[in-house]
Amino acid sequence: MRFARKAGLDDAALSKAIQDAERSLIAADLGGARAVFVHGFAKDEKGNIGPDELAALKRLASELMAFDGKAIARALAYGTLIEVMCDEEAIP
Repeated sequence: MRFARKAGLDDAALSKAIQDAERSLIAADLGGARAVFVHGFAKDEKGNIGPDELAALKRLASELMAFDGKAIARALAYGTLIEVMCDEEAIP
């Protein structure tokens, strides 16, 4: 979320990104009821990610998506995850 804050992206902008992914307007696999942003960067600051970085990010996303309710609550409490409010609903 550091990237989002630095880039001035609020919950509404992140929510729109989730909605765009749901409508297949961006490359994303939303195979569940939650969305996880694992890496963000401005295109003018960095080119595309490399294959090794992509593989690591996919592993991280897979682990995060496997979290149950208790693990999510714990990660939120520790500040590891941050909720995004989408249409008045918290999206962990």
